[in-house]
Amino acid sequence: MRSDDQTTMEALDACFPCRPRPVPGELLQSYLHRVLRANGHDSLRSLHDGGTDAVGVRDFLQRMVGLSADELARLTEPSADISQAQGDVKILLTPRIRWCPQCVAQEPILLGRWLYRTTVVCTRHGRFMRDECPHCHAPQRASEFTDICCQCGASLCRPVSDGVPEPLLQLQIWLDEALVQGQPHPALFNLSYHQAAKLAHYLGILACSGHQGSLQESASSRRMPNDRVLMNAASDILTRWPQAFVTRLALAQAAPATNSLQRDFGNVYRVLYRSLKEGEFEFLREIFESYVNAHWTGMLSGRNKRLSEQTRRSHPRMTIKQAARLADATPAQLKRLRPRLQAHEIAFPSGRRLYTLASNHLDQVKGVNLTQAADRLHLPQRRIRGLIAAGVIQPDISPVSTSASAWFISEERLRGLFFHPTGQKEGGVALHHVLRYWKLSEVEFIDLTKALLAQELDVVNQPCDDGIPLGLVELSREDLRRWRLGRRVNKSSSVSVDEAATVLGIKQQVAYQLVHQGLLPSYQMLNRTEVRVRSVDLQDFQRTYVSLAELARSRKTSPKALLGKLPCNPVTGPTVDGTRQYFYRIADLMAAEITEK
Repeated sequence: MRSDDQTTMEALDACFPCRPRPVPGELLQSYLHRVLRANGHDSLRSLHDGGTDAVGVRDFLQRMVGLSADELARLTEPSADISQAQGDVKILLTPRIRWCPQCVAQEPILLGRWLYRTTVVCTRHGRFMRDECPHCHAPQRASEFTDICCQCGASLCRPVSDGVPEPLLQLQIWLDEALVQGQPHPALFNLSYHQAAKLAHYLGILACSGHQGSLQESASSRRMPNDRVLMNAASDILTRWPQAFVTRLALAQAAPATNSLQRDFGNVYRVLYRSLKEGEFEFLREIFESYVNAHWTGMLSGRNKRLSEQTRRSHPRMTIKQAARLADATPAQLKRLRPRLQAHEIAFPSGRRLYTLASNHLDQVKGVNLTQAADRLHLPQRRIRGLIAAGVIQPDISPVSTSASAWFISEERLRGLFFHPTGQKEGGVALHHVLRYWKLSEVEFIDLTKALLAQELDVVNQPCDDGIPLGLVELSREDLRRWRLGRRVNKSSSVSVDEAATVLGIKQQVAYQLVHQGLLPSYQMLNRTEVRVRSVDLQDFQRTYVSLAELARSRKTSPKALLGKLPCNPVTGPTVDGTRQYFYRIADLMAAEITEK
C-alpha cells in the first residue's frame, strides 16, 4: 500500500520535474512563470490549482515546488508590501514591468524592486531601465519574459544610451539600500523606503509641475520617461538639501503676493499639507514655515490652522494699524513712510488694500517733529529749518513736498547730528553760545555744521556715551577763529599779515619775518602803507612749507627732540637766518624720506 505522501510526491515530480531556485529579490509572479515555463505549463489554470493572490501563489509554490521558508522569503511582491504599508499604489508602482538590459542579458530574471516607479536606474550598471521594446515600443509581460526578445523579434537587451546624472544615481543607491535593508535610511531623513519614495515622487512633481497644475496623474504619466524626469528633478533637490528646496519655494511663490498661502504657493502648499500630511514629513513643513516667516509678505492669522501655533505667533509681518499702535504713530504717518519701511501692498479682489511691514523695521518709525528736533539738538527751530533747506537734515516727511501736517525726522537721521569728543583742548565754547554772541550768519552756521560732520574741527566736550547734540558741541576758540578766518580767506582775494598769521597758526612776528625773507609773498597797496598777502599765495605757502612745531604735534614729540632727527635742513629758523621759528620745505622732507627707504 502506498501512502498519501508518496502519491503526492509522485504527482509533484510528474508535474514539476524542473525546479529552478529563486534569486534573492526576484519578483514572485516572474518566478512562478519561470517555473511553469520550465515544466511546459502556460499558467496555473492548466493545473486547476492555486489562486491569483500572493498568498495563494506562495502556498502553491511551497506545496508543488517544495520551496523552503528561506526561499519563499527571497521572493518579493511589491503590491502586497505597499498594501501592508498602507501606501498609494498609483504613486509607488508602475503598471508596466521594467528591466535592466544588461542584467537580463546575463540572466533573464525580473526583480521585484524594478516594479517601483522610483527605480529608473540600475545601480549595478549605472544605466537607465527600460519598460518597452526599443523597436516597436510595446510593453512586456512577466509571463512572457523568457527569451529576452519582443514579439516583434527585437532584442530587449539593448542598453539605453542616455547618461545618468550623478545626483540621480546617488538617490537611486539610497533608495535601493532602504528597500533591500528594510530599514529607515539616514540619508533619506530616516524614512522607510515607501515613505522616501513617496517624498521623492512629490518633490519631483513640485519641481516639474506648474504653480497651479493638477497633481493627479494618468496611466500614461506612470511610464518610464515621465518617472525619469520626476526622479531626476527630485534627486537635484534631495542631494542639495535644504538649499535646493528653499530655492524651489522661492520659485513657487506667486508674484505679486496675496494674503493667502494657498494662492501664493499653489502646489507646494497642497503637497505639504495634504499629500504629505503625515507626521514623518513634518521637517518639510518646518522649512516651509521658516521660509514663510522670512520672505512671505502676507499676514498670518487664526485662519491658517494648518500652520503651527509657533509659526503664527512668531510671524514678523504686521499691518500698518498694528505698527502704528506699537510705534506710537498714526497710520497716515506710516503710510507716507512706506518706501522707507519697505511696506508691501496687497490688493484684494474687492478693491480693498492691505499694507504689511516687517516688525524689525519699527525702529525706523521712531522719530521727531520739527519742535522736538529743535529741543533734542538744543537749537532754535529756524536753525533746524536752515539745515533742512541745505540738505544737512533730510526729513522723511515734509509739509513742503507733501500734504502732511507736520515734519517727521527719523531717529536714525537725527542721531547723525550727535557728536563724540575728538580733542582735548582747553577753552571750549558751546555752539549755541557761538550762534548767539558771535553773530554767525546762516551760511556760516551751515558751513560750520558741515565742517563738524567732516571732522575738520575737534569737539572738546567731556566724553559722553550717548553723544553730544549739535547745539551743545564745544569747540576750541582758537580753532573756531582760525576756521572762520580761513573760510573768509577762501572767499576773499587778500588778507593782512596779521590775518595770515592766524590762518597759519603762528605768531604775528613770525609771519612778518616770513614776509621779510620772501617765503610768504606780499604786496603793498597803492597810497597805503598796509602790507597784504594774496589768498592764493597764502594757500601756496601752506602747500609748500611746514613748521617744526606742526611736525612735532603730528608726531607727538617736542620740537627740540625732533629737530636733530629730521633728515633735511630747514629753509628758515633761529640757526639759519635768525628768525624765531623753523620751517621746512615739504618736498625736501619727502625726498629725504624716500632716499632713506
